[in-house]
Amino acid sequence: MARDQSGRIQVITNPQALPASCAICGIAPGQSNSNAGGPVGGQEMEFADFGLQFEFYGAFYLCERCVFELADNFGCASPTLTNSLMEQVRYLNEQNAGLKNQLKELERALGDHVLAGLNITVDSNGNILSSDTVSATNS
Repeated sequence: MARDQSGRIQVITNPQALPASCAICGIAPGQSNSNAGGPVGGQEMEFADFGLQFEFYGAFYLCERCVFELADNFGCASPTLTNSLMEQVRYLNEQNAGLKNQLKELERALGDHVLAGLNITVDSNGNILSSDTVSATNS
């Protein structure tokens, strides 16, 4: 997913301004600690840069782990859950498209029979269950 780097909060991998570490857990680039859990998925740790400097502290950064924890506290979905749900949506969209095509084919095939004066009932697998002649008053 492409990131908008024109906003107020930037995502960076190497904080430059001191203290150059997460304001919550203290992890710095290249470090790993048990509280932060290290980089996500073996990737380089990313930090949120708010563009803020505080007197007697320095630059305010949050590591991705702390951002995810904060987001979770606000009820946001984790990246893992989001990716899983997106994959499920893609799969269901593919299935839906296939079923729509099958339905069009069945409607086309049944349409010819209905026009010929037949009433055909099919099951969910497309098997013909019954076939009756439609009377002139029902059409």
